[in-house]
Amino acid sequence: MSYQPPTPAPRRRRIWPWIVAAVAMLVVIGAVAASPHSTSSSRSTATSSGSGGGGSSAAVPGGISDGTHEVGPDLAPGKYKTAGPDSDSIVSSCYWARLNSTDGDFDSIITNGNTRGPATLTVKSTDAAVEFSGGCVWTKTS
Repeated sequence: MSYQPPTPAPRRRRIWPWIVAAVAMLVVIGAVAASPHSTSSSRSTATSSGSGGGGSSAAVPGGISDGTHEVGPDLAPGKYKTAGPDSDSIVSSCYWARLNSTDGDFDSIITNGNTRGPATLTVKSTDAAVEFSGGCVWTKTS
């Protein structure tokens, strides 16, 4: 009888790397879907009620809603308030951003924020535009 080395046990496929990859992919997809910034290069320009100008209107009775609004032609500098998102809204927060340009670059954001309730925003005459999303209605107070 000749010596025969023991046969190695069949190699088990490791499943955990696939699970980790799938979870990471879901996290990335969720983060992109929840991002308040549009990746589209086309941005709508809204007009407030009572002002001239073109663009698709996000003006609502008594205020301004979602869109990128140019300071001057579409939106007057001053203080704006919102009551926050509707309680039955799918979106649980309002996003706002003061912009130094409407080119869509991340560096165009002067400052931004999210609010889940009442908030006040001061738009300066030096801002190029303001961006709103989340379905909140912003009204000028001064």
